[in-house]
Amino acid sequence: MLVVGAAVSQEVTKPLTKEEIKALSAKGDIPVSKALRCGLFFAEDDFKKPPLNTMFVFNRTMPLPSPWSCPTTNKRIFRKGKDELKKFIDVCKNIWLGIESHIVYTKGSIYKDRKAKGLTLGDDICIVLKDTHKVPDVPFQKGGRTWYQNGLKFGMFTNICENKKWIDNRVRIKEGICCKDGRHIPC
Repeated sequence: MLVVGAAVSQEVTKPLTKEEIKALSAKGDIPVSKALRCGLFFAEDDFKKPPLNTMFVFNRTMPLPSPWSCPTTNKRIFRKGKDELKKFIDVCKNIWLGIESHIVYTKGSIYKDRKAKGLTLGDDICIVLKDTHKVPDVPFQKGGRTWYQNGLKFGMFTNICENKKWIDNRVRIKEGICCKDGRHIPC
């Protein structure tokens, strides 16, 4: 079971409840400069590439796995090896496992006013792409090439101690998102 606000030490085996997901949006007690955070980012399938753009960063801040404390750098953690890195990644990866089944593009919007207008979760994501990142259409043409023909993917990333770089959790949504003028369309 996931305990929101605490480091997750065991794998999530069932979807999170709406209340648990909502709790992830509540501001945490730990300052960002001393915390671990999780975020959803638009990203390539290639895990070696940095995330493309922010989709959503959870407000909930969580303690770093023991014995770590801030300040620390991603590089320092990487040097300690895969087992140490896994401690950090597992916190957000387990949240991903708990929310992934809730990500259905055709379900109603997560915002009441949009849902009342018939908008969907897919529309919510396409609105972020259009309004925040100025990408109204996916796939799109640029430089004589079609980009994201099968839709744009997103995945979970981990941030430690407010470092500039986010760590890829190596998980992606199975079905990419396609948009036309800021609204979800089937790929």
